[in-house]
Amino acid sequence: MRLPLSSVDFLIHLIRNRERAVGRDELAASVWGRCDVSEVSVNHVVARLRRVLGDSAAEQNAIRTLPRLGYRWVLEPVVEEFTFGSEAEACADDEHDRAGKAVLSEAASDAPEHAPQPSRNPAFRHRIA
Repeated sequence: MRLPLSSVDFLIHLIRNRERAVGRDELAASVWGRCDVSEVSVNHVVARLRRVLGDSAAEQNAIRTLPRLGYRWVLEPVVEEFTFGSEAEACADDEHDRAGKAVLSEAASDAPEHAPQPSRNPAFRHRIA
């Protein structure tokens, strides 16, 4: 499922501020750049993100609703380390990477002229730290 940019920005803001509850007004201001966003819009983004994450309003394993406070990201991060099992696997992965780059460059040449625009909020143009 493809997510609209506003949903991705919403998710990034929740994760960056996972140590606390984030209010609807703060989320609206950071994602849409204004506070007068309807509750319905915020509810739709939360429902869409929960669906993509395999979460639900009943379980709330990733995004928890805190009544009268807002939302909070509660899923614990998992750090995975990858090590190559052998030199042959490393070489095979290099071949795979080169093949993938060739496919990506072909796809880029076929891309439409009107590519999606980056977030309107400059704070969300950087990766999650």
